[in-house]
Formats: sequence, C-alpha cells, structure tokens
Amino acid sequence: MSGPKTNHDESVLPPRIDARNRAFGHEVKEMMKELGFATQLELLQALPETVEYTPDTFRFLLAGRREGPWFDAFQAIIAVFAERQMAMFPSAHHEGREKTEQKIRARVFGDQQLEPQPSDDIAAPSFRPLALPTAPSEYADDFLDVKAPTLDDIAAGFDIDRYEYVKEGGIRSAALACLGGDPANYIFTISGPSGSGKSVISQRLALDCLRAGYGVHSLYADWTSPKALSHQIRDVVSRDCKPSLFLIDGAARLARGQVSLSDVSGSLDDIKFPVVLVATEVWRILSPNELASLNRDKIRAYHWSVGRLSDNELNALIDKVVSLETEGKVRHIRCHLSKAARIALCQEERDRLLAATLLIFRYGRAVSDLLVEEFNSLSGSFAQIIYEIVITFSGLKLDVPVSVINRILRKKKIQESGFWNTLERVTANREGCVGIRHELFFRYIAPFAVPSSHDRARNLLFILLHLSEESPTEDDFARSVFAKTKPIANLLVRDESAVGSLIQEGREAATGELPEVWCSDWLTCLGRLARIVLFDHDTAEVCFSRAVAANPQNKFAHRERSWNLLHAGRIGPAEDAAREAVRAFPSDVQTLVQSATVLQYTSEAGFDFAGELFETALQIDVNNDEARDKLDRYEDAKAYRTYITKNWSDLEEDILERLRAPWFIWTVRKGVGTSRWNKALRGKLGGLIRDPMGDIDEIREVAEVAKYTKDKFTKALLLANVARAEYLQWYHGGMELDADRVEKQFETALSNAPREPFIRTWFGTFLKEVREDWIGAEREYRSAIKMACEYTSRDGQKPFEDHPMLLNNLAILLKELGRKENDPRAKYKEADDLLKRAIAKIDGENSRFQWPKEEFEDLQRLKAEAGLM
Repeated sequence: MSGPKTNHDESVLPPRIDARNRAFGHEVKEMMKELGFATQLELLQALPETVEYTPDTFRFLLAGRREGPWFDAFQAIIAVFAERQMAMFPSAHHEGREKTEQKIRARVFGDQQLEPQPSDDIAAPSFRPLALPTAPSEYADDFLDVKAPTLDDIAAGFDIDRYEYVKEGGIRSAALACLGGDPANYIFTISGPSGSGKSVISQRLALDCLRAGYGVHSLYADWTSPKALSHQIRDVVSRDCKPSLFLIDGAARLARGQVSLSDVSGSLDDIKFPVVLVATEVWRILSPNELASLNRDKIRAYHWSVGRLSDNELNALIDKVVSLETEGKVRHIRCHLSKAARIALCQEERDRLLAATLLIFRYGRAVSDLLVEEFNSLSGSFAQIIYEIVITFSGLKLDVPVSVINRILRKKKIQESGFWNTLERVTANREGCVGIRHELFFRYIAPFAVPSSHDRARNLLFILLHLSEESPTEDDFARSVFAKTKPIANLLVRDESAVGSLIQEGREAATGELPEVWCSDWLTCLGRLARIVLFDHDTAEVCFSRAVAANPQNKFAHRERSWNLLHAGRIGPAEDAAREAVRAFPSDVQTLVQSATVLQYTSEAGFDFAGELFETALQIDVNNDEARDKLDRYEDAKAYRTYITKNWSDLEEDILERLRAPWFIWTVRKGVGTSRWNKALRGKLGGLIRDPMGDIDEIREVAEVAKYTKDKFTKALLLANVARAEYLQWYHGGMELDADRVEKQFETALSNAPREPFIRTWFGTFLKEVREDWIGAEREYRSAIKMACEYTSRDGQKPFEDHPMLLNNLAILLKELGRKENDPRAKYKEADDLLKRAIAKIDGENSRFQWPKEEFEDLQRLKAEAGLM
C-alpha cells in the first residue's frame, strides 16, 4: 500500500489524493477538468477578444496573482467558467449568472476577494471598513445559523470579554500602554487554538483603539508581495492622516504569498503616522523576538498566546447568548440547542476544541471552517494521516483503538516527536479508543479531509489489516465494522467503483492477511455490499459461499446466501441453501423463519416444508410475532390450495398473492409487466414513500425493475421515491444534488398522481430544505394533510387520517416559523395541536415512529423560553 512521500516509511501510509490541496491553482485546474477545457490554451482562447493575455497569464493565474494587467483576464476567466457551468448544469442555469460567478469565486479564491491588486509599480488600497474578514460558510450547519457580527454588535457587548484581555496586565492594558508611549510602529500577534477567541480579542483591541482616535481597518489576505502591502498601508495612512491600526485575521494565510510582516514593518520606517499591525494566528508562525535582530528602533513586536475558554467564561458566554436570543436582540442568528444542552455539551467537550463555537454567534463562521483550519494546521505530520483514518471510521460511528495506532507506529518505526500531543488536540480519547470529538463533526470535516470514496475504502482495509485478534478491544472493533454494511455503503457514498475495489481487495485479504477468525464475518459483509450496492448477485454468492466454508456456524451467512440466490432468480439453489441452513441450525428461530420464507416461494415441496418450519419456530418461541404473522398468511394460502383442486402450476400465482409475495418474487417467478407484478410493485413503492426514513438501497433496487412499468400511478410513485432518495443522500450524506432535476421529478410525479399525499409532503420537505421556500412547503404540507383526510379505502376506512408523519412535518415548519416571529403564539399553538394529534395516533397504533414526541418536547422548551407556558 503506497502513500505520499515523507521522511517515514511510505508503506505505512494509506494513499492520499490531490483533492486535499485547496490552493488557488489547484482549484482552477480542477474546474478546467470538470468543465471540459483540455488545455490551458483552450481556456485562454475562450476569453473575449477584448481581453488581452500573455504567455505568462496562466502561470500567474495558478500562482494566485491577479494584479495590474492580468486582472481583466482573471475576471473574464470567472465569466467563462460560469457560462460553461450554466450550459452544462441545470442547477447553475437556475441560479443565474451572478450567483454562479459568486460560487466560483468562493471556490477558487476561498475567503479572499477578487479585487484588482497593485503591481510593484501601482499602489491601490484593498482595505475595507472593519468587519469580520471570514464570511459565513455557504452551507448552513446543524448547530448555528451564522452571520458575521458587526462592529456595533461588538460595541453593544454581544460577546464576553476574555479574561486574558481585560485582566490587570492583560492584552488590553499591555497594548494600550505601548500605544500611549512614544510614537512607533508595532506588530501585535495573538495566537491560540481555533475557537479560543483570537478574532474577538483583536476586534476589542481595534474598538479600544478606535475610541482612542486611531483609524481602524481590516485587511484581506490578497497581497502577493511585501512591497505591494507596504504601498497599500501607505496609501491608507496618507488618506487618514492619523495613526492607523490594521487587523490581519489569520496571518498564516500571508505565508502562501511569502509576505513577511517584519519586512513590511521595516519598509515603514519613514511613515509619518504610527502604524499598528494586529495579526492573529491559529498556531504561532512568528517568534516574539523575530524583529529584535533587525535593530530598528521604531519597530516593536509583541506576542500573546491565548488559551481555551475557562469554565466561568463558558457559562458567562452561554448566559449572554441565551439572554440575547430571548430578548430578541440577536434575531438573525439562532443556536438550535437549549441552554441545558449547551452546558452539557461544554462539559462533555470541555478540554476539546470547538465546545463553545457550537454555541455562539461571534465568529461568523460555520463549524466546518474551524475544522478545516484545524486539519490544515497538522499538514505534513503523521498525526494528520491518522486523523484522516479516525475521521473515516467516525463515518461508521466507531472510534479507532489506541493499541492499533501504537502497533503501526512501532511496526513501521515511525518516530514523530509529539505525535500523541498533536493528535489529542483534534481528537477525543474514549476508553482506549481515538475518535472525533462530536459525531456531527464528520459531516463537516470528512468532505475536505477524506473526499475520495476510494481513500475511505483504503483506510478501512488499512486498519483492519493491522488489527490483532488477541486484543479484546480490537476484536470487538473488527466485529463492529463487519456488522456495518449499510453504514459502509453510506461512507463510500455508494460509489460502485470504490465498493467494487473494496470487495476485490477485501476478498484477497481474507485469503491470508486477515486473521482467520474474522474471515467469515468479513466475507459476509462484502457479500452484502455486492448485493445491496452493486446488485451483483454472482459476486455476493461467491462471498457468502466462502463465508459459510470459513465458518459453517455463521448463521447470518447461511441466511444471506439463500436470500441472495432467491433475489437472483436461482430458485433451485435458493431452496437448497435454505434447506442447508435449516439442517445446520434446526433450533434457531430466526434461521427457521427466514428459511421458511424463502422456501414457500420456491416449489411445491418447499411450500409444504415452509409450513412445518413456521410451526416449529412458534413451538420454540411462542411470542415470535414475525413467525406468527407469516404462519397466518401461509395458512390462508394453504387453505386455498386445499379447497381448489388444481395442479400446483395452475395455482402458483394465486398462492403467491395470498402469501403477499414481495415485488421481486413476482419478477423472478413470473417476469415483469403482469398485473399482479404491477400491484406488488405499487404496494412496495407506496410503502417506501410512507416510510419517514426510507431505505435508499431498497429504492435503488426497486427502481432497476420498476422502470419497466407502464402504469401511470406506479410511475409517479417511482419518480417520487427516486427523487426522495436523492434528496435523502444530500441531506444525510452530503452528496451533491441536482436540485432542478429532483424538483422536476417531484412535479412530474404529482402531475401523474395529484392527490397522493405522501408525494406531496416529501415535495414540501424538498422545497423547505433545498429551495428554502417555506411558503411553498407550508402549502404542500397542508394540502397533503387535507388529501390524506379525504382518502377513503374500499372498506370505508380512512387509513391516512391524522397520519403522524404528515402532521409532524407541518408542526416542525410552524415551530421554525414561530421562532422567527416577534409573537410566536399562534404558530406554537397550531404546532402543539398537530403534535398532540400525531402522538395520539402513534400511541393508538403502537407505531415505531416516535419523532412527534421528540418535537413536542422541543416545542415545550421553546414555549418556555418565549414565556408562553
């Protein structure tokens, strides 16, 4: 297994990919590939004739240079990218040119601004009025709705004062004492972990200096040379005609442009008014004594390091934010956690990064921004490689045993000073295992740290091959991995290429590299991946057969093998495998029930044997509901067979119908297109659309066959399920979503089935979450409830009246709308009534759908906070 070039033995490192590099030039080249530009020349030739470019244009473009004569070319390239993207992708066309260009700028330039910059001969200011330089992330997160606070917010006390800033002899008193002395140029650097308050401290200092008569400006890290930066500073000071302070939030970014603050300060010796540069750093990049050797009397440098918030500061901060929200002073930012939950989270993550940043508005940054910043601070270290692996397994909700990490370090003779101290900065240690600090962090850091599904697959196999079966912790860990087939499919975003590679390499590993005691379970896991993700029943059969051979006592492998063969339409082998499972485990209830389920669909002899097995299972476990329900259906089919004296072949379809055979049985037994096949298919699709979660793999499997239907209503259900599956993968898994295409699928489904309430409610959810069209969502939710109440089945019943999922969806919407209103009483009251009706229906039907109860508890909290209890 190969990896990146480091000072360590390369064989220990899982392969890594270039997508991890977020540098400007890399993003330009990636966009060229995505948009079909084969060469640099082809891209440049696509520019308008009015734009001049030279052979050096692309070289400077990739270097991030966009100053002087090249600026027009850079603007034009963004326009060309936008035009090509709008032509290729409907979603971009829907958003329009301006928004598409904004997104491209955000991707290519990150948090930098595309502004004309001075060349060495031209000075043009790139300063802006004081504001947070780091804009909110484009993607909302589960914790906060974030917006950068203004200077007025800071002045109004919308944050707490860090003790390290306000204490006697702290940063404020030391800095102001310096500035109150002899006029001089200063560099103040403030370092500390992400989330420790560096940005806010620098802004409080700026506010104090503003009150003392300084001009205050915020610098964007857009500079390409120290001389250019000096020109800009001189230009601003000459216009202000007074001492000036410049905030540089995130000074580490200057290193990419090879900008040295000491060189810049040295070039300001002759400036008329004092200049103060205040730079914040994630980790220290400047020595406090860096400038001492320059012997410049008029330049002075001071450095402060800040730590994490204390317990008192955390509590004060939570109280401050809750009171601001309750009083309505901060309405554009809302933390989606109760005060108790915020305090609990702080206690849980007290000694870890980001405990407070989950709770507060002050940074104007999403959690993902901080996690990525933190990840980049580990660049080049082996700790970063292990962190990537930890992130990968967090996608399975598993922590990696410390013992296996130590084994890798010893085996490969990796000696990296401070490895564990570095890793502990970004992870949590739980009972001898290393994991991410909060399970929701995976959603934000994984797409950046481990974006490739192939890398994720390699990380899984890499750790599995270094585990020892002699360690109880590692044995439990391995078996937990083998039991997570669906989570592995989610982790690999159902990338068929990555899943196929994992299956192939995993099968090879099972021949000797993997401990023998685990081989059967591992092969069973691979067989299930082949079946549910690839629909490759032949590969699945190979895996299941090898799993049974490796461990004949593997009950699960026996059951999965017969079920897979039945799905594949191999009726005879499926019957043989089911009988083999019964012979191996004649007293295991689950094996008896599932084998009987397979056998009843295979042949007349299989049907007869199935009855015996259902009865045996109930004799062993009289309370087994699954066995009882299936025996009832079986008895109905058996009675019909006894009453109608015909050959088995003439009765088979009637028998299958009375057994309520699933759609795939009709497919493999009778083929597609029959009326009974379509009826079973419609029932399956209807059940899926009514399922609040929905099984994505089931939807994918059904869709492979359902495309052959000619029934209008069945097609509508199919389209809606496919659209819903794509939405769920976007919502839960962070996969890209073609919103225009999904919206069209919903609309087509509704045109074919305009009174189907569950298609309508899912369309409402799409409008709310994807389009942020809350008015449209409310319209669809109310229509769905009305149509469900009006629906009457053939027996005169109203099965969908007060359906909990429909009521719950509208209640959630009303709850969120209420939070945005000055007087939420009407919205909260209606939501309360809806949830009470949903809970009554749940309790009456003993439903497993319990979400309305959770939403009801949250609504009571909101009502209490609003003083409505």
